[in-house]
Amino acid sequence: MKIGDLRERIEIRRKELAPDGMGGHTETETVVGVLWAKVTVPRSKDGIVAMRDAEIRTHEITVRSYANVLMNDLVVWKGERLLVRSLRPDRESIVFDCVPEDR
Repeated sequence: MKIGDLRERIEIRRKELAPDGMGGHTETETVVGVLWAKVTVPRSKDGIVAMRDAEIRTHEITVRSYANVLMNDLVVWKGERLLVRSLRPDRESIVFDCVPEDR
């Protein structure tokens, strides 16, 4: 991966629970970071898992390896909200497999 490949600006958000003062909690989103990334949309999003069809990912996002990203974080890219389903580290980068967030 070359640094010139990272042309898309993404925002990483993490959902956190905070007490609401009445015995429950509220969910808030915190911005963890804003990064340059390479975003690709695979031609095929279907796969076979355990002999059944399954949707694996709709977007692949590549960033530098020092990024602070966890599974189930949100990636905001061009107004789309994508949920990180898996992380694949490489020597110099990390690839996130993402699907659209269900609201």
